[in-house]
Amino acid sequence: MSLFTTWKGKIEEYASLHISLFKLNLIERSAKLIGAMMLGFITMGLGLGVLAFIGYGLMQYFVQLLDSKIGGAFATAGIFLLIIIIVMLLRKSVINALASIFIDVLTDDTDEDVYDAAQSIRTQQRDKVDKA
Repeated sequence: MSLFTTWKGKIEEYASLHISLFKLNLIERSAKLIGAMMLGFITMGLGLGVLAFIGYGLMQYFVQLLDSKIGGAFATAGIFLLIIIIVMLLRKSVINALASIFIDVLTDDTDEDVYDAAQSIRTQQRDKVDKA
């Protein structure tokens, strides 16, 4: 009977350690994903600000060039429209690039980390058995 309770305790400890390891991996990947998303949002916000100033400066350049505020505004809008059309034509490559970044964030090479953690857990368990 004591052999059964010993094995039961070891199995429970083993399952508990694997559940803890799964939780830690989930937390790590979630934190990396949230960090990447926050960086993306910050970059987009700053990029929109920069784009607004570039647009305003470009409009002022076209106002001086065309001697008309409306003409400068429409010329700037035309350039932005051209950029949007180019991005829409290249959307598959843009989507694939963003998807690969997203996949890289989610599938970080943690297999080696998991292996190292499992090895350290086994070493700790052997040390406990040896002391007992």
